[in-house]
Amino acid sequence: MALTLTPDQSAKVDRNRKDPTPTYYSATALADVVISPDFEAYLILLTDSVKDQIVQQFKNVKTTGSTRKDRDDLLSLALTSELADAQSKFDLYNSSLQSFTTFRQNLAVDGFETVVEIGTAITDLQITYGEDLLSLDRMQHLVTFLTLVKAAFNNGKVSADVLKEMDSFTTLVNSYKGSK
Repeated sequence: MALTLTPDQSAKVDRNRKDPTPTYYSATALADVVISPDFEAYLILLTDSVKDQIVQQFKNVKTTGSTRKDRDDLLSLALTSELADAQSKFDLYNSSLQSFTTFRQNLAVDGFETVVEIGTAITDLQITYGEDLLSLDRMQHLVTFLTLVKAAFNNGKVSADVLKEMDSFTTLVNSYKGSK
C-alpha cells in the first residue's frame, strides 16, 4: 500500500532513501528481509527522539527477556516434571482399573446374582474403584491442561532468533537517525 505524503514529506523521504534498501533479520523467515518502501518512509519521517525511544524499548524488552529466561527455564522444567507425573499417575490408575475390570468380568456370578455374600464381596472389592475412576479422570484432564499450558508457554519464549530480530531493528532504526 503506497502512502499518501505531503510534498515536503515526499521530498524528505526521497532525499533519505538508502540504496540498496536496508534489510532486517526476520525471526519468522529466519533470514534477512528487505524493508518495505512504506516502512522506510516511516523511519525517515520519525523524529530522532521517537527513534531513540524505540531503540530504548527494544533494549528494555531484551533486558526483561533475558532476566525472565532463568525463570522461564525453571517454569518449563516444572511443567515438564508435573506433566510426566500426571501421565504416570494416569497410566497407573488406568492399568489398575483395567485389571479390576478384567477381574470383575471373569467372576462367574451367572445364576448366583441373588447370593448376598457374593454381592457384599464384590462391593468390598470395588470400594476404591469409584475413587480410582475419579482420579483417572482428574489425571486425564490434568495431562490435557498441562500439555496445552506447556505448548502455549513455550510459544511465548523469547528465542535467540527474536533477540537477533530486535538487534536488527535497533540497528535499522539507528541507521535512519539524522534524516534531513
